[in-house]
Amino acid sequence: MALTINPFVRFRQEYGMRRGLVKITFDNSYPTGGWAFGPTDVGLTKFNLVDLPSVTDTGYLMAYDYTNGKIKIFAETGAAGALSELAASSAALNGVEIRLMYTGY
Repeated sequence: MALTINPFVRFRQEYGMRRGLVKITFDNSYPTGGWAFGPTDVGLTKFNLVDLPSVTDTGYLMAYDYTNGKIKIFAETGAAGALSELAASSAALNGVEIRLMYTGY
């Protein structure tokens, strides 16, 4: 499956840049390397910024991989606080919804 992406708010275009908010709902199978989310998913050519919550309500850490256009999820493993990417096919975030802000053109 893939992410469910719902437009939430689009802001007025300024200086050729577009900004907006989307609601993203995660599915029940985390893909190796992260969920695909690129500028074409919101009608853009390039992202300048993808601002997502650093921590989900379930305690997982999130980061955007600009090189590969993916939302990556990390979990703390071990006593030293080391982070590991969520295991492939994990359903840990099934149905979790976040709001993500983007800027690009």
